[in-house]
Amino acid sequence: MKNPFSPAIPVLPEDFIGRSSEISLAFDRILQRSSIAIWGSPGIGKSSFLKFLAAPTSWEEYGYDLSKVVVIHFSCLEIPVFTASDFWRTILKSTIEAPNCGLQVKSEVTKILQKSLETTSSDLRLILGLLKKENKFLVVLADDYDVALQPNSRYSKEDIVSFLHRSRSLAVHSIEGGQLSMIVTSLYRLTDLLRSNENMSPWYNHYLFLTLRPFNEEEALGLMNLGNISQTLKELLIKISGKNPALLQIAGSLALNNIENGELNIKCFVEEFRSAAHELLRFTWVVLSKTEKHLLVLIALSRWKPHFHKRIKSRDLDIIFSQMHREVNDLEVRGILEPDPKDDWNRKTRYHFASAAMEYWVLHEFIVNGRDDISSLDVGASYNVLLQEVRWLKKDIVPPIDIWITQVLASS
Repeated sequence: MKNPFSPAIPVLPEDFIGRSSEISLAFDRILQRSSIAIWGSPGIGKSSFLKFLAAPTSWEEYGYDLSKVVVIHFSCLEIPVFTASDFWRTILKSTIEAPNCGLQVKSEVTKILQKSLETTSSDLRLILGLLKKENKFLVVLADDYDVALQPNSRYSKEDIVSFLHRSRSLAVHSIEGGQLSMIVTSLYRLTDLLRSNENMSPWYNHYLFLTLRPFNEEEALGLMNLGNISQTLKELLIKISGKNPALLQIAGSLALNNIENGELNIKCFVEEFRSAAHELLRFTWVVLSKTEKHLLVLIALSRWKPHFHKRIKSRDLDIIFSQMHREVNDLEVRGILEPDPKDDWNRKTRYHFASAAMEYWVLHEFIVNGRDDISSLDVGASYNVLLQEVRWLKKDIVPPIDIWITQVLASS
């Protein structure tokens, strides 16, 4: 039997699961010729989401007519060294390769591309005008848009500001902008990558910002139902993966490969999972701020060893969470942390890791590999006690991952 899971690659549109409200919102914005900026953690499904929107079958499934729409889909990482000119050029090249692109539009785009190496938003504006005459409009699905807001050797901060304002001007202030809908994805909120100058109009206010969160319980179970997996094993894989779609795909695929006589070989599974998920977990860690990393280490340590938990007073944890409210909220939105329902009774929101694999990775990287000391986050006397305790940690106190995962699952 073919393994139904798709680890490490965007899922095919026909295998796409969940996100019904986000899909409906995206189609609403597209039909309104408006724009969306989607952000979310690594592995959360941004690329799969855009791939789904680009598929003709998706338009048919939701009852929309694609005959008057030119849809293009690309990743900004496909541009070797990002510049504004290369971005507009990529859009034009993709347009002439797209279904529903008429001969006149193809001819004009070809002239523009042959005329000059420098391509501008004015060139796209001309093409949008031609699409308007054909009663068509353009949908641009641009993945990995983060790079458009990051300077490089050919793309200065001034170039970034100019590019963003020209993009907004095309979308908002031109008649031809009524023939354009853009959906972009990024690892961060775009406004966190570049703050708007208070003396200039915001470059981002034509976007509807949408956070792509981890799967809910129904969506996660729906994905697990693709395989011949017991209900108990489905719940175990969800706890390990934290409802992150990419981690669930990896876990589901490896679980099917490690079931022997109806039982999961936990040791083989977790070792393979640790190897397969390492890069995704590492990247999830890399994109976090230093303060967010500190908070994760603190939560992991305070929950992990009973003597740590006793030395750290609950009220000091509450103080840290309240003072770092935005960071805690972002970690929850990213699906790295979840509120602990066990503390609902005292009206104090405390948190635990959504993914057992991520919690282990944080502990292992901090204790064993010595990544990112936490001394700069100095909140409360009990935190200082924790820092002193950490100095005595030894590498061998982190158990093998299969034993640790079993202990975590048993206690959750």
